[in-house]
Amino acid sequence: MARLVRVEYPGAIYHTTLRMLGDWKKQKNLLFEDDGDRKRFLHQLAERVEFFDIRLYLFCLLNNAHLVFETPSANCSRFMQAFLTAYSVYFNRRHRRRGHLFDGTLQGTARAR
Repeated sequence: MARLVRVEYPGAIYHTTLRMLGDWKKQKNLLFEDDGDRKRFLHQLAERVEFFDIRLYLFCLLNNAHLVFETPSANCSRFMQAFLTAYSVYFNRRHRRRGHLFDGTLQGTARAR
């Protein structure tokens, strides 16, 4: 069964959960292996937030990441694609790995303002 189309409209507020492929408990697949990864993640996030005019309300970095943001221009998909691609390329090069970094489709919900 195909996934539902992501709802995008001006002023939508999203809560997203980003997690790395695999079972982090067993395989130690962590989205951030050290503070350098966290700093790069935040740098990539800040650049994309500014470029796409996103209103970032909250973020939490654990073994995964949570973001709460608003898209005044209804551009969630473009923002997330640019952000996740940039971080994936960095992470894969730094840790000498290949392929997808994030598990499944973007997990999140949109709410009207």
